[in-house]
Amino acid sequence: CAAVKAACSKAEVAPTEVKSLGFAATCSLVAVDSDNSPVSVSRSGDSRRNVIVWMDHRAVDQAERINTSNSPVLEYCGGAVSPEMQPPKVPSELVP
Repeated sequence: CAAVKAACSKAEVAPTEVKSLGFAATCSLVAVDSDNSPVSVSRSGDSRRNVIVWMDHRAVDQAERINTSNSPVLEYCGGAVSPEMQPPKVPSELVP
């Protein structure tokens, strides 16, 4: 809110003139258990390795499977997921 107010003020634009906002970010997946303790995503089992970086593309097959599912949820993410998003990276044993 503060950033929008400051931008409107600096641009001398009335808040009522703002019709939409865009936001984009990259995000990584951090694996933790129910106690918020790190869970390894590495074959080594090292719990210090509990992050799947956003640019990891090992989930290409999973993303394709999601994209061909015809799920109505895809309407809320531009019609398709990327292997960089979290859903394709969720281990299959955690998916109901």
